[in-house]
Amino acid sequence: MKKIAIIIRGSVGVGKSTAADGIQKALGSRVSKVTLDDGWAEGEFRYAGDSTRYSDLVSESPILLVELAYGEPAGDVFPGATKNPAEWADILRKDRREIFLFKLSADWETTRKHLARRKQPESDQKAWHARYEEADWKSLPQKLNLQEIEIDTAITPPNMVIDIILATLNKASEKGA
Repeated sequence: MKKIAIIIRGSVGVGKSTAADGIQKALGSRVSKVTLDDGWAEGEFRYAGDSTRYSDLVSESPILLVELAYGEPAGDVFPGATKNPAEWADILRKDRREIFLFKLSADWETTRKHLARRKQPESDQKAWHARYEEADWKSLPQKLNLQEIEIDTAITPPNMVIDIILATLNKASEKGA
């Protein structure tokens, strides 16, 4: 089986985890899930150094499911996974993975409702949204030289988001066969 990496990115509260969980359920044990947003605080493994920063991306699983929530605004002190995306994309490419990039998006009102269900304080919701809006997200597909499929989760139910991602993988598989 061909090795692939599914990158699901977007602001906090747009449905990335819901989509990732649904894909993992549909594809079963062939999937290994990684969240690139964890471990960036000072002293944690991603912040600590190049040799361990993306060690969890090296996997025997044929399907790697990568969740990436926020970008880092200009001047942010810690590196973060979107500061230098080529670093982790190169690891995936060296592992001979075909990379599929999906961006989930939603208007602020929809995002706010999702975050409210998580019982996050309104001040935290606004801070996360502002942080995401400031980040250099638009250039990520160009930096990685990848096509990106954007799915508006305000108008696309979670089961359809999962179906769109799985259909994209199936089409690519059929082309490669």
